[in-house]
Amino acid sequence: MKIYLNAFNRNKNNYFSGGDEKYYMNLIIDEISNLLDSSGIEYSRNSTENVKFENNKFIYISLHSGDNLDNVKIFYKNEKRLAEVIKEKFVTFFSEKTQINLSSRNFPDKIISKMPAISINFGNHEKESISKWIRENMENISKAIVISIAEYLSVPFLLPKKKKVLKIYKETCILERPNINSKILVKAKISENIEIINQWENWYLVKYKDIIGYMNII
Repeated sequence: MKIYLNAFNRNKNNYFSGGDEKYYMNLIIDEISNLLDSSGIEYSRNSTENVKFENNKFIYISLHSGDNLDNVKIFYKNEKRLAEVIKEKFVTFFSEKTQINLSSRNFPDKIISKMPAISINFGNHEKESISKWIRENMENISKAIVISIAEYLSVPFLLPKKKKVLKIYKETCILERPNINSKILVKAKISENIEIINQWENWYLVKYKDIIGYMNII
């Protein structure tokens, strides 16, 4: 499953303390992208790539602020469970955000396909308190979202680490998830190099010939 990230690119939708919606939403997506990379979750973002959406291969996630909301509101389409997980993580990270609303009505983005879609509005950024909250919490907002995605996809959430390259000396299975019963994505051949992206318990998160998966260390 691949994530499609979209920030509302409304220029001059100004924040109380400077900057605008486009600027801050893309800063959050920058941080989300880094965390998705470190967790081995594939994604595309905004309109920088020619993406052909397939209902069973993408989750659409967009970020907004504004619209005269006093609190975070999570809209969902074709997928309520992920919206509920995101709400749970936001409440965990931000104890003051207890009035987060979920809604399947009036989804703000024009989504034609039937793929799962989430749209998060962080509130009215023209208000000083909300503008300040967004600016000061971009890192934790990003973590809450990516932890939710990882939980939804049943993969570990991993913080960024320095990547390295490993040469293997026996044929090695690259699995879809860190579980010996998981689907085999590919078998890496003897004497070939594998990029180590991260580590979770006794598993390496690896990239091998553009395929991202897990390799058992034991």
